[in-house]
Amino acid sequence: MTLLRATRFTSQEYADNRNLVKTPFNRVEIDQLIATIKYEQQIPQDSTLDASLWYSSMDRLSRRSGMFTDPANEPETIAIDEQQFQNLGFDVRYALSWGTDHALTLGTTGYLGDSPRTRHVSDNIRSSAQDPQDLAFEQDRLMTYNALFVENLFRFGNLSVVPTLRYERVNYNLEELVKNESLSRDAIDFDETFNETLFGLGLMYQTSEQSELYAKFSESYRPQRFDDLINPASELAGDNGPNASRAMNYEVGFRSQPIDNLVFDISVFRIDFDDKIEQIQVNITDVERVNSGDSRHQGIEFSAEYDVLLSESYSLKFFANGSLLDAEITSSLNTSLEGNNTAFSPDYLIRTGVLFDSRDLTVSLTATLVGEQFWQDANLPRGAGAGVIDAEIPAYEVVDLSAEYRIGSQWAIHGGINNLLDQDYFSRVRNDGIEPALDRTLYLGFRFELW
Repeated sequence: MTLLRATRFTSQEYADNRNLVKTPFNRVEIDQLIATIKYEQQIPQDSTLDASLWYSSMDRLSRRSGMFTDPANEPETIAIDEQQFQNLGFDVRYALSWGTDHALTLGTTGYLGDSPRTRHVSDNIRSSAQDPQDLAFEQDRLMTYNALFVENLFRFGNLSVVPTLRYERVNYNLEELVKNESLSRDAIDFDETFNETLFGLGLMYQTSEQSELYAKFSESYRPQRFDDLINPASELAGDNGPNASRAMNYEVGFRSQPIDNLVFDISVFRIDFDDKIEQIQVNITDVERVNSGDSRHQGIEFSAEYDVLLSESYSLKFFANGSLLDAEITSSLNTSLEGNNTAFSPDYLIRTGVLFDSRDLTVSLTATLVGEQFWQDANLPRGAGAGVIDAEIPAYEVVDLSAEYRIGSQWAIHGGINNLLDQDYFSRVRNDGIEPALDRTLYLGFRFELW
C-alpha cells in the first residue's frame, strides 16, 4: 500500500485551503502480513485449553522532505526512513472450574520482535531508492517480551471477587550500527531487562437477576519506546533513559437489563498516571527523554443498547457509548504546566448509531462526536503571525457507514464509507503543523477463514 504523506499546515493555511499540497513528493509505503494459528480444546468437562501462535510482518518506508509551495524553493534533499517489524508470538491459557462455583485461569504470552531501522538522505526527492552512500544511520532493535498471569473468580452467593496477578519481563537489545555523523556522542549499544509485577482486583455484587454493581482496581504501566532509549536524531544527554510510566486505575459502576431489549452500563473512573515520559529540549542540539511528571484523569463512562426487533433471526439496535473526561497535569518538571489539561484529552467522546444484524448481513451507521482539546500540554498556540498553530483542536462530528455480507461459512465481503458526510476536520497536530483528516473515503475487502 502506498499513500501520499499528509501535508502539515499552520492554522491560517488550513483555513485558507486544506487541500494545498506542500509535500508533493512525500510518500508512505506499507507492506503487511499477519498469520494466526489457534488451538482450542475442552479437556475434561470442567477445564479448557486455548493456545495460539501468530506471526506478523510489516515494512514501513517513508519518504519526506521539507515543505514548499514555490518550485524555486524545492528542497535539495529528502529523508528515506525504513522500519521493518517481524514478530513471532504465542499465547496459552488454561481455565479450570473448581469447588462449588469458582474458576481459575492462568497462562502465558510472549513474542520476539526484530525491527531494524535505517535512514538515507538523498538528493533525489522524487525517488525512494536507498543508495549505500546516502546512509545516515542504521539501528538493530530486538525486543523479547514474556508475561505470566493468574486470576481466580470466587463466587460467594451474590458477591464475586476476582484477584489477578501478572508478571511481565521486557528485554531491549538495541545497537546503532551506523551513527548519525552530525552527533558528537558515541554510538549506543543498549541491552537491558525490565521487570514489572501488576496486581488487580475486581468486585461484583448481583443486586437482582437483571442488575449488578461492580468495582475494579488495577495497576498498569507504559513501557519505554525505542526512541526513548536510542533516539537516532538526539545527542541524548546524560539524564536520558527514562523508566516506565505507571498508573493506578479505579472504576465503580452499575450495569442492568431492566427489560429484554434494553441494556445499559454507567461507571465513574479515575486514573492516576505517574512518571510520564516527555521530550525535553535542553539546548539547541541536545534533547532528553525523561520522566517529567504526573497527571490525573477522571470522569464518567456509559453505554446503552436498545433492540427494536427483539427477534431470533434479526436485530436492529440503537446504541450509544462514550465518556466525559476531566484530565489535569498534577506535577511536572516544568511547573508552568501544572494545572493544565493533558494533551489530546477531549471533554467528551461519544459514539452513537444503529446496527442491523442478521445471519448473513451486518450494517452499521455510526456517528462519533469529539469535544475540543489541546494538542500540547502547554495549552498554548505555537508560532506567531501567519505561522501560528492554534492551541486547540476544535470539536468535530464524523459519520461512518460499514457493512459485511457473509457468503457461506468461510467467505465474507466487507466495505464501507468513512466520513460519509465529507466533514472538514482534523484530530492530529504536531509541532510542525496540522494534519487534515481524510475526506470521504470508500473501502472494500474480503475475508476467508480456513475452518
